[in-house]
Amino acid sequence: MSNVFYFSISTYYLIFFNFCTFIQYSLLISNYKFSSSTTLQRFLFDEQTQTIIVASNDRLYKLHSSNLSILTEIDTSSTSSTTELCTTIITRGNITTSYINTNPLNYLSINSYLFNNQTTINSTYNQLLLLTPSNDLLVCSTSNRGLCQIRSLSNLTIIENSSSRIVSTNIHYSSFSFIGNDSILYTAVTYDSSCDSLYEIPALSGRSLSKQSSTFLKIFNHFSNDLHSSSYSLRFVNNRIAREFPVHYLYGFDHRLFTYFLTIQELDIQQQQQHYYNHYSRTSSSQNGGKKLLTKLIRFCQKAQQAPIKSYVELPITCKSASSIYYPYLISAYLVKDDDNSRLYGVFRNTTTSSTTNTSHAVCVFSMKLIRENIFQTIKNCVVDGNGQRGLSFISPDTHCLPNK
Repeated sequence: MSNVFYFSISTYYLIFFNFCTFIQYSLLISNYKFSSSTTLQRFLFDEQTQTIIVASNDRLYKLHSSNLSILTEIDTSSTSSTTELCTTIITRGNITTSYINTNPLNYLSINSYLFNNQTTINSTYNQLLLLTPSNDLLVCSTSNRGLCQIRSLSNLTIIENSSSRIVSTNIHYSSFSFIGNDSILYTAVTYDSSCDSLYEIPALSGRSLSKQSSTFLKIFNHFSNDLHSSSYSLRFVNNRIAREFPVHYLYGFDHRLFTYFLTIQELDIQQQQQHYYNHYSRTSSSQNGGKKLLTKLIRFCQKAQQAPIKSYVELPITCKSASSIYYPYLISAYLVKDDDNSRLYGVFRNTTTSSTTNTSHAVCVFSMKLIRENIFQTIKNCVVDGNGQRGLSFISPDTHCLPNK
């Protein structure tokens, strides 16, 4: 591992927004419209069948892409107390209150626009909706303690249930997953101590998409080709650090045999390199309980025989205008793949929440070639030149960089 890189990545251009609007309850295409009684959360388009799959609170829909007519609709709501959204119980006198944990240190990205902290304890919220290489649906939600299902694309019926917890059961704690070119499910989950006190769900993992019950969504073992419960994964030093050092995973992708995730987090546990914060963080830290956040891009090798910690590296990125106005906080991102000209688009804002009246937004574009060059220089500075500290003390104790002999 190497020390984090303290210089921002240059952008191609910047586009400003005074507001962001997300369609909450309906989709409109030409003269056709689809409406749902609950908030729409995710959707995907299957080119082969020309259908759209839409996930909303307590519902899953299959629509015809030409006119948005409903082909299939299923109820995904919880039916028992064991499948309720993870809550914290507080008793004062004779009054017991259940509430959804929304720690003020958490960074609320797109969800802060969609829900505005208005959530219902018994609702099922979708955390993951993907089309698998075998043309099935992978669906994960806050119900059933964060378990996932493989569903038939034709009628949305369940084919297989996972036996392990995969995603967060709290809508305000991010989970992001994607399927790599190697057909491995790469998953990143923000730790929530109130819902995962035993630290069952690792921060990062690579999982099998085999539909066999014994291997479905199991984590790969980096010691062999077998599957194991805790191998191709990454956890923080302990659950106390995971609780006090939240990392919010907002987007992920693969590029040239590497896995990337974009995060919002602090620089490091020890709050190193204060000059970085002074230079890039232009908003008050009071809205985060005195803690300053920044956007990072993390990377590790796509090699199931090697633990992610062996190749893990971080790179801070920021969005800046020509007049040096900073938009430090990522909301969402998307990678456009184009061989040597691949570009990473990011939507940023200048405040950590969407509730403030002075929130403004910008879109920045990053060259993947330039990102690779900066990561290479980061690694070289530490493991070749022996300069500075390795950092990343939330993963393992920090050490001084030592050059390879």
